[in-house]
Amino acid sequence: MSLKNKILLLLLLVLIFFLNLGHFLENTDTPKKADLIVCLGGGYGARILKSIELYKNGYSLSNKMLLTGNNKYYFSGYKDLRLKYLKENNISISKSVVFNKKLTSTRNEIIFIQDYMILNNYSSAIIVSDNPHTARIKLLLNIFKKDNNLIFYVVGSNPDWWNDGQYYKSKMAISYVINESLKIVYTAVAYGILEPLGVLPIIKQYVSTPFFYIRKYIDRFSAKYTDKEKLVECK
Repeated sequence: MSLKNKILLLLLLVLIFFLNLGHFLENTDTPKKADLIVCLGGGYGARILKSIELYKNGYSLSNKMLLTGNNKYYFSGYKDLRLKYLKENNISISKSVVFNKKLTSTRNEIIFIQDYMILNNYSSAIIVSDNPHTARIKLLLNIFKKDNNLIFYVVGSNPDWWNDGQYYKSKMAISYVINESLKIVYTAVAYGILEPLGVLPIIKQYVSTPFFYIRKYIDRFSAKYTDKEKLVECK
């Protein structure tokens, strides 16, 4: 095979890989009744709306919903967008909802969810997040699983900007896919290999800074395509 044909073949494989990234990142489960519904932080409202839908349809056997992390957008004075939707749907925050807003990463959310379940004798949970986030959630569940008896159903929020087969038609979806792809590589290497070897703190000194700036640029790109008439970033 000539060099030209090799280059064309390589470009074709890269194109096929790029077009199928949406399928790889979306690894959702069919929702089944579980002890607890968990709505991860972040997103633009679809996560909490899906969580509320499942809650109202009786998928939480404990009648509890766990909200982790935070949502940096507010609407009509709400500092966390999720509070707005909970109140609109007459879900008692004091009785039915547990908050932990201090968690700043999906890794920490996954660890806390398991600790919370073990502490409260829950054996199963539905974790709700945006569809292209689900593959990394499952990767983290495998890396940090504390009890093999715990059962998780990772359910997609089905945001209107997402289509796994045609994600490249949405600029917001493209930025999300690039961001998640980077995070999956980082998660697999950092937490799956380097942390067990005890060398992650050393490697972070050289990797964290450039990784941070790459993510910051992608987040800025993504922010251009959010509906800012409905969502206002909290200062």
